[in-house]
Amino acid sequence: MCEHIARDYLKPQGPPLRWAMAGRDKRKLEAVREELPKINPAIKDVPLLTADASDKAAVGDLLKQTQARHSGMAERCVVRQRG
Repeated sequence: MCEHIARDYLKPQGPPLRWAMAGRDKRKLEAVREELPKINPAIKDVPLLTADASDKAAVGDLLKQTQARHSGMAERCVVRQRG
């Protein structure tokens, strides 16, 4: 999903987006983030949000930071439209 956002949504002529990647494992998120500039060179410092899925308060805090959410298979991408 993150690759899809980098490739298809974050274009100079497209609508501006503020987004972050979220998941349980920061190392996995960092690995995905390292690959994104190969798809879209403008992306290099996507914020990372982490939360333990078994910690309801942590997940709730993470979700409060978002306006729209998409759940992928392994890690999650959190998209927030600039407004």
